[in-house]
Amino acid sequence: MFEQGARPGWFVAADGDRVVGAISCRDGDAGLALISEPMLRDDYRGRTLEVWMIERAALYAETNGYHTAELPAAPSLDRVRKELEDRLWYLDGTRYVRAFRTPPVPVRGRGLGLGVEARTASCASNVPVGSVAARSVGGSLRLTTVRFSA
Repeated sequence: MFEQGARPGWFVAADGDRVVGAISCRDGDAGLALISEPMLRDDYRGRTLEVWMIERAALYAETNGYHTAELPAAPSLDRVRKELEDRLWYLDGTRYVRAFRTPPVPVRGRGLGLGVEARTASCASNVPVGSVAARSVGGSLRLTTVRFSA
């Protein structure tokens, strides 16, 4: 059984009446969710339960309006790195990162002074691969720049 604890963002894994693991998700500011390292009893490790717990916490973050989640790249997660990458998490130094959606970046426009949006294009693994910019011309937006990174 795996259910949300009494405090929002806390999840507890249980085997019958025995608590076997826990994970939490908290606000990291500006749309960033901070997911804790999953804690599991030693006799429950090695079953990829950590990945399932992380995904449950990530689902909580995504459905509560966060655009990105971070998870510490703890040594206990080294053996499940492939499973995390299969679920769109990527290792960024000392943390795993997962972007749920790419938020628009406000950019000052020219011409009529209308606000213009620049969006970051992403590939299937949610890693940024380029950007798009536009400007206002005669009251309408015109695509001005498309850049792709290697």
